[in-house]
Amino acid sequence: MPKNASQFALIEKIKSFVKNTGRFLGADDKSKITENMARKIQQTAYEKSLREIKDVYTPPYLALAKQLEVDNYQIFCAAVFNMAEIAKNSSKHRREIIEIFEKVRAEEHRSPEMAEYIDGALKELKKLK
Repeated sequence: MPKNASQFALIEKIKSFVKNTGRFLGADDKSKITENMARKIQQTAYEKSLREIKDVYTPPYLALAKQLEVDNYQIFCAAVFNMAEIAKNSSKHRREIIEIFEKVRAEEHRSPEMAEYIDGALKELKKLK
């Protein structure tokens, strides 16, 4: 028994050595980072914190509002429909969308069909107020 105990003690010492050094026959722990890597991570994080935020939130209905300037009836109706759906689902943007519709409605170069379609959307939105 003492012979086996000394063999296991030697194996335990080897395991401990490998565990504590993190290397055995060229294998090293890839999850650890070096001091230089840590400095570089901190430096880039600091530089990013000093930058101005370039992305400004633009509500999606403003992108659709550009399509209201098109003379194509189908594109115009699609834009009105989508903006009206946004207004129905978002009370936060409803007032602004109604104002956009009223400005578009006041334009004289619109065809009677376009004016009629936007009037219908305006009536529905004003009911929701």
